[in-house]
Amino acid sequence: MNKVAISVAVLGGLWALGAAGESAFPYDNGIVAQKADAKKSPPPKEGEKKSGFKALQAQHLEKYVKELQTYINANAKADDIDQAIFELIEAAAKIESYSAADGAIAAFRKNHASHEKLDDINLAYARLAVKSNDIKKIEAALEALSGHKDIHEVTRLYLMLAVVHAVNMDIVSAKAVQDSIAKLYPAGNIQAAQAVANMKRQLDEVGAFYGDISATDIDGKAIDTKDLRGKVVLFKYWATW
Repeated sequence: MNKVAISVAVLGGLWALGAAGESAFPYDNGIVAQKADAKKSPPPKEGEKKSGFKALQAQHLEKYVKELQTYINANAKADDIDQAIFELIEAAAKIESYSAADGAIAAFRKNHASHEKLDDINLAYARLAVKSNDIKKIEAALEALSGHKDIHEVTRLYLMLAVVHAVNMDIVSAKAVQDSIAKLYPAGNIQAAQAVANMKRQLDEVGAFYGDISATDIDGKAIDTKDLRGKVVLFKYWATW
C-alpha cells in the first residue's frame, strides 16, 4: 500500500468536527413545551436497542419532529417560522434524521428569499447535511452558502465534504473541494483566499505517499509497511495527554 487516502485533511476534518462540539442552535420558541433534554443522553442510533429513558427520549424527539413539520407546513409565512425551522434542524440532528428538514428548508427558501435569517438557516442546515455522508445532499447544502460571512465555518464544512470523499477513496473529488469553496466568494476576498490556501495545504496531503515504517509488534516480530503494500492498513494514532 503506497498511498494513504485518509491523511491530514481527514484527520484534521474529523478533529474539527469533534472540536466543534454541539452545534449552535440558539432559538427556543417553545412551540412544543417540555422538550426532552437530549444533550445529556443522546437518542439511540438506528439499530440500537431502545429501553427505559432512552426509548422515552427517542419517542419524544420523533414526535417533536413531526409536530414541528406539521406546524411549519401549516404556517409557512408565520413570523416565527425561522425559529421553528431552527428547532426542526436541531431535533432532526438529535435523532439522526437527516432528511427531516428538507421540505421545510425548500419552502422557506421559496417563501422567504430575502429573510434576514436565511443565511443562518442555510448554515444550520449545512451542518446537519454534512453528518449524513450523502455527498449530493452535502454539496447542495454547501452551494447555498455562497457569500456567507462566516468563511471559517463554511471552510470547515467543506473540509467535512473532503473527509467523506477521502473515506470513500475518491481522492480526486476530495482535492477538488478547494475549487468549490473558491467559487463561493469574489476573487478579491482576502479572507476567502486565505481559507482556500489553508485548505489546499491540508488537501495536498490526501493520497500522498506516507513513507515506509519499520517497527516491532508486541510479540517481538518485525513489521515493515513495505510488506503490506496492496493491503488495507489501518493506522491508529493515540497520545497520553
